Amino acid sequence: MNDNAQAMPLQIIKASAGSGKTFQLAYEYIKLLLGVKNDDGTYSLGKRSEYHQHILAVTFTNKATEEMKSRIVNELWQLSRGQGDYIKPLTAELHTTPELLMKASQKALEEILFNYTTFNVSTIDSFFQTVLRTFAFELDQDYDYAVELDQDY
Repeated sequence: MNDNAQAMPLQIIKASAGSGKTFQLAYEYIKLLLGVKNDDGTYSLGKRSEYHQHILAVTFTNKATEEMKSRIVNELWQLSRGQGDYIKPLTAELHTTPELLMKASQKALEEILFNYTTFNVSTIDSFFQTVLRTFAFELDQDYDYAVELDQDY
Protein backbone atom coordinates (compact mmCIF):
# COMPACT_ATOMS: atom_id res chain seq x y z
CA MET A 1 0.00 0.00 0.00
CA ASN A 2 1.46 3.40 -0.91
CA ASP A 3 1.58 6.45 1.34
CA ASN A 4 -1.63 7.87 -0.11
CA ALA A 5 -3.70 4.72 0.32
CA GLN A 6 -5.46 3.99 3.58
CA ALA A 7 -6.93 0.70 4.71
CA MET A 8 -10.64 1.36 4.81
CA PRO A 9 -13.18 -0.90 6.48
CA LEU A 10 -15.89 -2.49 4.41
CA GLN A 11 -18.95 -0.26 4.47
CA ILE A 12 -22.35 -1.75 3.71
CA ILE A 13 -25.45 0.37 3.21
CA LYS A 14 -28.76 -1.48 3.34
CA ALA A 15 -31.84 0.31 2.10
CA SER A 16 -34.98 -0.26 0.08
CA ALA A 17 -35.77 1.08 -3.39
CA GLY A 18 -36.20 4.84 -3.56
CA SER A 19 -34.66 5.47 -0.14
CA GLY A 20 -31.66 7.47 -1.35
CA LYS A 21 -29.01 4.73 -1.63
CA THR A 22 -27.38 6.19 -4.73
CA PHE A 23 -27.30 9.64 -3.15
CA GLN A 24 -25.64 8.28 0.00
CA LEU A 25 -23.25 5.94 -1.84
CA ALA A 26 -22.09 8.72 -4.16
CA TYR A 27 -21.64 11.02 -1.16
CA GLU A 28 -19.52 8.42 0.65
CA TYR A 29 -17.48 7.78 -2.50
CA ILE A 30 -16.76 11.50 -2.94
CA LYS A 31 -15.93 11.86 0.76
CA LEU A 32 -13.38 9.03 0.44
CA LEU A 33 -12.08 10.50 -2.80
CA LEU A 34 -11.52 14.00 -1.45
CA GLY A 35 -10.97 13.34 2.23
CA VAL A 36 -8.35 11.85 4.48
CA LYS A 37 -9.44 10.04 7.63
CA ASN A 38 -7.70 11.45 10.69
CA ASP A 39 -6.57 9.42 13.71
CA ASP A 40 -9.60 10.61 15.69
CA GLY A 41 -12.01 9.25 13.02
CA THR A 42 -12.88 12.63 11.51
CA TYR A 43 -12.12 13.58 7.92
CA SER A 44 -10.27 16.51 6.44
CA LEU A 45 -9.69 17.60 2.87
CA GLY A 46 -6.81 15.58 1.41
CA LYS A 47 -4.31 16.20 -1.33
CA ARG A 48 -4.21 12.94 -3.26
CA SER A 49 -3.71 12.35 -6.92
CA GLU A 50 -5.64 9.66 -8.77
CA TYR A 51 -7.07 8.27 -5.52
CA HIS A 52 -10.16 6.99 -7.34
CA GLN A 53 -8.00 4.03 -8.41
CA HIS A 54 -8.00 2.87 -4.77
CA ILE A 55 -11.77 2.96 -4.24
CA LEU A 56 -14.09 0.13 -5.28
CA ALA A 57 -17.85 0.60 -5.24
CA VAL A 58 -19.95 -2.50 -5.87
CA THR A 59 -23.63 -2.48 -6.85
CA PHE A 60 -26.15 -5.12 -7.92
CA THR A 61 -27.05 -4.20 -11.50
CA ASN A 62 -25.48 -2.62 -14.57
CA LYS A 63 -28.13 0.09 -14.38
CA ALA A 64 -27.13 0.89 -10.80
CA THR A 65 -23.46 0.93 -11.81
CA GLU A 66 -24.08 3.46 -14.57
CA GLU A 67 -26.30 5.52 -12.27
CA MET A 68 -23.57 5.57 -9.60
CA LYS A 69 -20.85 6.58 -12.04
CA SER A 70 -23.07 9.27 -13.50
CA ARG A 71 -24.03 10.59 -10.06
CA ILE A 72 -20.40 10.74 -8.88
CA VAL A 73 -19.23 12.57 -12.02
CA ASN A 74 -22.22 14.93 -11.95
CA GLU A 75 -21.79 15.74 -8.25
CA LEU A 76 -18.05 16.35 -8.69
CA TRP A 77 -18.87 18.69 -11.58
CA GLN A 78 -21.44 20.50 -9.41
CA LEU A 79 -18.95 20.74 -6.53
CA SER A 80 -16.26 22.09 -8.85
CA ARG A 81 -18.66 24.93 -9.68
CA GLY A 82 -19.50 25.59 -6.01
CA GLN A 83 -22.96 24.08 -6.37
CA GLY A 84 -24.87 20.89 -5.65
CA ASP A 85 -26.45 19.00 -2.78
CA TYR A 86 -23.13 17.83 -1.34
CA ILE A 87 -21.32 21.16 -0.93
CA LYS A 88 -22.60 22.06 2.56
CA PRO A 89 -22.28 18.61 4.17
CA LEU A 90 -18.86 17.95 2.59
CA THR A 91 -17.54 21.37 3.57
CA ALA A 92 -18.56 20.65 7.15
CA GLU A 93 -17.44 17.01 7.25
CA LEU A 94 -14.07 17.67 5.56
CA HIS A 95 -13.46 20.78 7.68
CA THR A 96 -12.70 22.97 4.68
CA THR A 97 -13.91 26.01 2.78
CA PRO A 98 -16.17 25.91 -0.29
CA GLU A 99 -13.32 27.34 -2.39
CA LEU A 100 -10.86 24.60 -1.42
CA LEU A 101 -13.56 21.97 -1.91
CA MET A 102 -14.24 23.38 -5.39
CA LYS A 103 -10.56 23.11 -6.36
CA ALA A 104 -10.22 19.57 -4.97
CA SER A 105 -13.42 18.50 -6.74
CA GLN A 106 -12.25 19.89 -10.06
CA LYS A 107 -8.91 18.06 -9.72
CA ALA A 108 -10.65 14.79 -8.76
CA LEU A 109 -13.10 15.12 -11.66
CA GLU A 110 -10.23 15.65 -14.11
CA GLU A 111 -8.39 12.63 -12.69
CA ILE A 112 -11.46 10.41 -13.11
CA LEU A 113 -12.25 11.61 -16.62
CA PHE A 114 -8.65 11.31 -17.84
CA ASN A 115 -8.33 7.84 -16.28
CA TYR A 116 -11.90 6.60 -16.66
CA THR A 117 -10.89 2.93 -17.02
CA THR A 118 -9.66 2.97 -13.42
CA PHE A 119 -12.97 4.39 -12.12
CA ASN A 120 -14.03 1.25 -10.21
CA VAL A 121 -17.78 1.06 -9.88
CA SER A 122 -18.95 -2.39 -10.88
CA THR A 123 -21.56 -5.05 -10.29
CA ILE A 124 -21.01 -7.85 -7.81
CA ASP A 125 -20.84 -10.32 -10.73
CA SER A 126 -18.22 -8.36 -12.60
CA PHE A 127 -16.17 -7.83 -9.44
CA PHE A 128 -16.06 -11.57 -8.74
CA GLN A 129 -15.25 -12.30 -12.39
CA THR A 130 -12.24 -9.99 -12.03
CA VAL A 131 -11.20 -11.75 -8.82
CA LEU A 132 -11.49 -15.20 -10.44
CA ARG A 133 -9.56 -14.14 -13.54
CA THR A 134 -6.83 -12.61 -11.37
CA PHE A 135 -6.51 -15.78 -9.28
CA ALA A 136 -6.41 -17.92 -12.40
CA PHE A 137 -3.71 -15.69 -13.88
CA GLU A 138 -1.65 -15.79 -10.66
CA LEU A 139 -1.93 -19.60 -10.58
CA ASP A 140 -0.82 -19.72 -14.23
CA GLN A 141 -4.13 -21.31 -15.23
CA ASP A 142 -6.30 -20.66 -18.25
CA TYR A 143 -8.31 -17.58 -17.36
CA ASP A 144 -10.19 -17.27 -20.63
CA TYR A 145 -13.45 -18.89 -19.61
CA ALA A 146 -17.16 -18.21 -19.88
CA VAL A 147 -19.74 -18.38 -17.14
CA GLU A 148 -22.82 -20.44 -17.89
CA LEU A 149 -25.97 -20.64 -15.85
CA ASP A 150 -27.69 -24.02 -15.97
CA GLN A 151 -30.85 -23.74 -13.93
CA ASP A 152 -31.81 -27.36 -14.69
CA TYR A 153 -28.61 -28.66 -13.05
